[in-house]
Amino acid sequence: KQWYQRRVRGIEVAELEQALVYIKNRRANLGATPDETKLKREIEDLRAVNLELVHDLEKTQKLLALQENIKQEYKGMVDRGKLDVDKVKDEYEIQLRDQARLIDIKHDKIRKLESQLNNYLNKRVKLGEDPVELLGNLNSFDDDLQLKDGENAVEIVLLQVELSASFVPPTVDTFISFDFFDFETTVTPTMTGLKGNVNLQAIFPLVVTDFFIHYLRTYSMVIELNRAFGLDHTLMAAGMISLRELMGGVSGSTNVRRDGDRIIGLVDLVSADDNVSVIGTVQFSARMVKSISEEVRIYQNRATAISLTSNNALGNSTSSVKYTGTPSTSNANELIVRVLSCKNLLPTRAGLNPSPFILHQFYEFPEQDTPVVEDSLNPVFQSVNSYPVQVNPSLEEYINSDNIVFLVLDDRD
Repeated sequence: KQWYQRRVRGIEVAELEQALVYIKNRRANLGATPDETKLKREIEDLRAVNLELVHDLEKTQKLLALQENIKQEYKGMVDRGKLDVDKVKDEYEIQLRDQARLIDIKHDKIRKLESQLNNYLNKRVKLGEDPVELLGNLNSFDDDLQLKDGENAVEIVLLQVELSASFVPPTVDTFISFDFFDFETTVTPTMTGLKGNVNLQAIFPLVVTDFFIHYLRTYSMVIELNRAFGLDHTLMAAGMISLRELMGGVSGSTNVRRDGDRIIGLVDLVSADDNVSVIGTVQFSARMVKSISEEVRIYQNRATAISLTSNNALGNSTSSVKYTGTPSTSNANELIVRVLSCKNLLPTRAGLNPSPFILHQFYEFPEQDTPVVEDSLNPVFQSVNSYPVQVNPSLEEYINSDNIVFLVLDDRD
């Protein structure tokens, strides 16, 4: 033992291990050829390289999986962002539509308030004055009215209003508005009570054209009764005023009478709730400042000539008289067709009222239709159509043998 300790003293353990490994390798390779030894080394090297590649591949797969997860998270964030953007966009579009609707409502209120203010500033409204006395003083306005060459003017006066206590509370605040031709809306001051003098005088300077005469012949002026709620309002009733009598001639309406160059009439206000009940009346007056009889005569002659020219161009085989040249005004006439209203219509669908309009045709003229009245079983049309005709045997035969057929149609169909 002492000898062994003396021999191994000064020798490191690592050197002993290295020597033992070397001896072990020598023993393992004693029976192998050099080629086999080289091949084993190459195999060992390849195994080491393969292990490194496998390790690198596993690291790459982990990195790719991590990148895919990050990509999916980003994609989810982008999709959620798009949904949020679309939602915000839809909300803003709804807000824009609501704001536009509110702007239109406020614009309409502003127009009516401006019209009321103009009436006050111009001092054309004199509440409580006798309508007869007012009509007697209106002619003096012509001296102050300065019209250009070729201009005329229409004067419309709302005299009195009377409402029914059965439909309107006695303490309600109301005002009347109407639209004439292509002018802005005219509005009366606010009134309280069921009966009172309005005495609103409105002057509309204009040039008398064929279009204006056609407006007088064909259309009616809508007058509306509104209930005031501070700066807000709601429609209560409406009526139709035909100004056809301004063209001259005998009045065709029982509610309108002529007093010199002025027409005075009474219009019913039909409830906006059921389009049937008459909740009040408005007395009105209208006149042309200058006579338009010559313009009307020229218009009628031109319309008659156009009608006859169209008939000859169509080659009407039923006419027994042939016309050449300008038609004689002695045989010229005019037929007026008034479509007033319908009552007790039946719903075309369960739980849904129709939106009716009426279609009719007279003689060889084109078909004419009334305005559509939305959602009503008792529509009020107040439509007026005028037909300039030449009295001849063909027309007499048509009138004696044929009828005008009125077709009630539903605009929803």
